[in-house]
Amino acid sequence: MKDLTKRTCGSKAARRDWRNKSRCFLAIPSRIVTGAIVFSAFAGLLLAAGPGRAAPTTASSNAATESNQCRQLGTLVPGQIRVAIESFMPIIGEAGGRLTGLDGQNMTLLAHELGCQVKIVLADAAGDLAAVQAHRVDATIGSWGWSAARERAGLFTDPLYYQPVVMAQRKGTDISRVSQFPGHTLCTLTGFVFIPAMNQVPHAIVRTYPTIAAMLLDIAYGRCDIGFGNPLVIPYAESHNPVLKHLTYRYLAQPTASELKSAPLFGPVAAGYEDAIYLAPGEKKLEAALNPLIDRLVGSGREAKLLEQWGVKDPRFWLTPRDGLVNERIGVDRPTGWVAPHCSGSACR
Repeated sequence: MKDLTKRTCGSKAARRDWRNKSRCFLAIPSRIVTGAIVFSAFAGLLLAAGPGRAAPTTASSNAATESNQCRQLGTLVPGQIRVAIESFMPIIGEAGGRLTGLDGQNMTLLAHELGCQVKIVLADAAGDLAAVQAHRVDATIGSWGWSAARERAGLFTDPLYYQPVVMAQRKGTDISRVSQFPGHTLCTLTGFVFIPAMNQVPHAIVRTYPTIAAMLLDIAYGRCDIGFGNPLVIPYAESHNPVLKHLTYRYLAQPTASELKSAPLFGPVAAGYEDAIYLAPGEKKLEAALNPLIDRLVGSGREAKLLEQWGVKDPRFWLTPRDGLVNERIGVDRPTGWVAPHCSGSACR
């Protein structure tokens, strides 16, 4: 797949704009990821890594004091969890050396339960994956969906929630079905789970981006037609950048049998994806410690309150496992009979 990072943000003009925080990064205040399609790397507030970045930067988050429990988890630095992120509001971000956003709060709560400090490593999407798979960090969080291929190179916790698939597009485009994709330019972030399915669409151009900001701006300027991602970012992005005021989003409709003949991988993709913490290979003790905490966070209704805080109108739907999502993990990294985290009853409203 062709990587258009250089074309999108690598030119001299783009680099000049980047210094002015206008082209490759959206000028946005400092909070965290997701709005109507999770893509953002807004300068100043979204400190997402841009192309050509020499090395990640780090910041400490004193979410909790070190404890003997955390020291026994086998992380890279005893008492710490090194977490790679792409600032991606309102899903994940860094402000004042601390994680923020929906998944930022999730990670902070879980680390506190384990008595761990959080060490933040700022990168882009590709850098997050590479850092985890090479075990330069312990984990990455921020809208990472499970896939069998990704699982072979690392470990996934149980899911924190289950995201529907949304597509960012210009107002008036009105695309929601797979049968409408041919002939259009389809976009997403580097490493996102939609890419194999997108590549099956006949006569479509597929582009990937290192940051959400770059993708959304290309949609706004007509260089991309449909952008796949997380369902919280667009409203958030629109409220912070007037250039995006003409964007909207649509949920991906369940594909019909005839639509799946040409692009069968959209079958499982349409179910959405699990948002989980992606851990480095070998972090089995950390995974084992996190999973029961995640189950408690979801089942107690606390995750529902966090989802509402960050703009989700229907937390019960986001906390109800879909069969297509849960079943794909059975026999791969979860045993038969595995019960995925879920929330029901009055706790989920």
